[in-house]
Amino acid sequence: MKMADLINSLEYELAQPPAKAGLRLVGEHFLAGLYDINRRKARRVLDVMVERGYLVRRHGSGTYLRKIPVVVDLPENYIAIEGSIFSQNESQNKVVRLQPVPGQQQLTLGLWSDLDCGRVMQQSLLGGIKHRVAELGHLLETHSSVHEIGMPLSSDELEVQLRDSTCDGYMIITQWADQFLEAVNRVWPNHNPPIVYIWPGSVRSLFEPMIKTDTQDAVERGVLHLIEGGFTKIGLIDTAVQLSNKKHDIGYQVTMACAGLPCFPSLRLHADYLTNPNNIDAINQWLDQNPAIEAVCVMSENLLELLAKQFQLRGKKLGHDIGVVSISNRNSKLPKGTQWSCMEFEPSVVGSMAVNSLVSTIVTAGHALHSFSHQAHWRPGQTHLRQQIITNETQSKPLAKRVIPTGALV
Repeated sequence: MKMADLINSLEYELAQPPAKAGLRLVGEHFLAGLYDINRRKARRVLDVMVERGYLVRRHGSGTYLRKIPVVVDLPENYIAIEGSIFSQNESQNKVVRLQPVPGQQQLTLGLWSDLDCGRVMQQSLLGGIKHRVAELGHLLETHSSVHEIGMPLSSDELEVQLRDSTCDGYMIITQWADQFLEAVNRVWPNHNPPIVYIWPGSVRSLFEPMIKTDTQDAVERGVLHLIEGGFTKIGLIDTAVQLSNKKHDIGYQVTMACAGLPCFPSLRLHADYLTNPNNIDAINQWLDQNPAIEAVCVMSENLLELLAKQFQLRGKKLGHDIGVVSISNRNSKLPKGTQWSCMEFEPSVVGSMAVNSLVSTIVTAGHALHSFSHQAHWRPGQTHLRQQIITNETQSKPLAKRVIPTGALV
């Protein structure tokens, strides 16, 4: 019986349910009996599993599963066994002794990103990742996927760093994720380690598994709230740096079409929101179109200050002459003096979700990584409602409400 076949067969068994990190394996003598080999050979097989980081040993206690091997297919010369490789019916009096040392179960997770940590959203996302990793008792290694000058690391440079610092799983937040994946395929040509991609508006959505904020859904619901608030001529203001602009446009156009309302061309503003003079000219030209815009869905809370100033210069009162719903992030500083209506995301939740999904895959057999989205929370203010000046005539009349067909949006 070849050593390689034994190793591949045991590795396959460790990757099958109900395998889970922390489970105790049978002793060397029993394992040797399962595979009909001598005890010395059984010990050598276990040594290889320990070296690969799948198993850990505790003196006087036993051998324990640390993480699930990444195995895709049944080995070519798979050696079937009758019985379980894990100990059964452990005595309840031995629970403490028959456990791995907590530090032995600690995982190291790698975070590769091009995050600009000066932004509130990205600070929150990173904070959510760090907090959840620490809460689970694991370690986090952070790496930049770009040079100081902002250019991406090449796949060759990434490969060198990956070989020097191997982790149990990876979280990727970079618009250059394809270079990272190319480097990963070189380091692990047969089976990639567990990887999850996180969408903060930069990673292309073709990478999976993807955990993201669903900004298209936020646009659809934000526009619906403006319609329900009494507005009919609604536009979309987006930033010129988002890769998801087309999705935002689709969400806006579908919602308006389902309500039987006309669409307006979306306005794209430059990233330097407050200082770029072109933004002010673009806003004024956009607001001057005929018919005039009555309400806007704004894709970034960073635009609100500039918009509020332009509305004020035009003598437009928020919630009366002009309606606004902002797509924003929790804990972002909104312009004071206004009760803004927002579709609010919590980036820290996205970070926590990514860690939970990645760790569950590493420590639990049969737990596959899947793509899923974080939905925005509706936080009503006063800017999405078309308020009327109360007169004797309007006191007796309820505010007209536009009816949206049930099931119009799917």
